[in-house]
Amino acid sequence: MDSILDEINKLIISDYKSGNSQRRVLLQTVKAAILQKAKDIKGFSLADEQKVLSTELKQRIEARDQYLQNERQDLVEKMDFEINVLKDMAPKQLPEEEIERIVQQIITSSQDKSFPAVMRQSINEIAGKADGSTIAQIVKRLT
Repeated sequence: MDSILDEINKLIISDYKSGNSQRRVLLQTVKAAILQKAKDIKGFSLADEQKVLSTELKQRIEARDQYLQNERQDLVEKMDFEINVLKDMAPKQLPEEEIERIVQQIITSSQDKSFPAVMRQSINEIAGKADGSTIAQIVKRLT
């Protein structure tokens, strides 16, 4: 399987050739974020690339909400475009039932059933496959 960075590089080249500058600029920004994180982390992996992509996606969703509150429709449309591009690249998110099943297994197999301990293990297990706030809600409900 190609890494996300390899896929981004291919898409950037394709966008240069087709003249799609809006998506190309977004992809270059995401590529820069991945490369910066790779420089900071020793042994950078596909899971780390997925985390960076998820972070970029989450930042744009939060920015879109802010622009919507401030009635900046032009920026909302830009964020919608960027969110759609990033969602296409992001790993598919686990359904809540699957997250619940994984968290339940962690609680069952763990000695320490406190929220912080279960949350730590859950994040390690599910990282990049689900949003942290969704995981936290499920852990809170089950602990």
